[in-house]
Amino acid sequence: MTSDEKITRLTEAIRNNASLTAIYKSEPREFSPHAIGKGRYGEDVVLVYQYAGMSGGRSTRGLPPERCWRMFIIEELHDLGEALTETGWYTHDSYPAAQERLVDISIAVESNSSQSS
Repeated sequence: MTSDEKITRLTEAIRNNASLTAIYKSEPREFSPHAIGKGRYGEDVVLVYQYAGMSGGRSTRGLPPERCWRMFIIEELHDLGEALTETGWYTHDSYPAAQERLVDISIAVESNSSQSS
């Protein structure tokens, strides 16, 4: 899957408040994408709320909600799955602060549409 195809799938998920699966840094991730933009070095990134899977060799289950935000370099996402319908869509009130980590946002979930599953 090309980076453009990944961006298209992520954009659709953001517009539909849908969660996705992927492999990032060799670890399985389940996440709700919230925004696409540029990272501090100009790379294409996606801001996600990761609610299941692994991060840094540890399970993300049981983390405080405000610590579930992740930025993935889109080019490094692998095996990006279809939208998950059975798991719901996750977010947290700390989304506006997490969004500040992005530069030049191209698409984002509106802060006032935040909902938790």
